[in-house]
Amino acid sequence: MDTVKKRRMTGKPKTPQQKELNRLIGERLMYFRKEKGMGQVDLARQLGVSPSVISNLERGKTIVGIMSLLEIVSMLGIGIEDLLPEYARTRDQGLDADLHRLRDLLMDYDEEERHKIVKAIGDLKTVLSG
Repeated sequence: MDTVKKRRMTGKPKTPQQKELNRLIGERLMYFRKEKGMGQVDLARQLGVSPSVISNLERGKTIVGIMSLLEIVSMLGIGIEDLLPEYARTRDQGLDADLHRLRDLLMDYDEEERHKIVKAIGDLKTVLSG
């Protein structure tokens, strides 16, 4: 048997929201692990944890840290957004709503003024990001 030093990568969910989020993440982790043809033992070995850690994650019984989660999704060949597609859709819907509001505001201006506004938004982005 491999002698791999096991590491701690989890905690316990406390709030109902954490429990539900962990359940959703766990279901998706299990789906992608199985889709890749991996067993819990295989994934656990690659992560350097015990198989019970993977079992608890998939059942939503433990919280995984973001760095560990990134490591897991990397091993499964998926993106972190694949774990919670419902949340990604909500974010995209918010962006769509913002873009519609911005479009409606821009329609009040002629083309030259719109270009100035778009340039100002680009300049603002540069200032905010750097």
